[in-house]
Amino acid sequence: MRKIISKLEDVSSILWFAMDVSWMCEYIYTAKIFSILAIITSFSFIANIKEAGAASTMVSFAVTLWLIMNTLWMINYIIAAKIIFLIASIIVIAAIIIWPGTGALDRFKRFKKQF
Repeated sequence: MRKIISKLEDVSSILWFAMDVSWMCEYIYTAKIFSILAIITSFSFIANIKEAGAASTMVSFAVTLWLIMNTLWMINYIIAAKIIFLIASIIVIAAIIIWPGTGALDRFKRFKKQF
């Protein structure tokens, strides 16, 4: 199951990257398709991380909100994007404060120990 979860996370990241590249190249319709796929994959990832704990789940949800914020920015809903950014930031901070030492930041691959 962990391999499936890891693959979902990787696929979501690749789709997110493809969305940003499409947006940068001004292929807006392609970017919207990648955005929808990335959001669906990200929510599928969250639905399957039951054993991760509340803090990691909250941070993963915040990352998904970040993806949604990026999508809203892409389609020019700037006010909504700013609101989503604030909500995601509050969720991450709350996860770190409420559950210190539980590995809340482990959902961010760059914070994982590489050894």
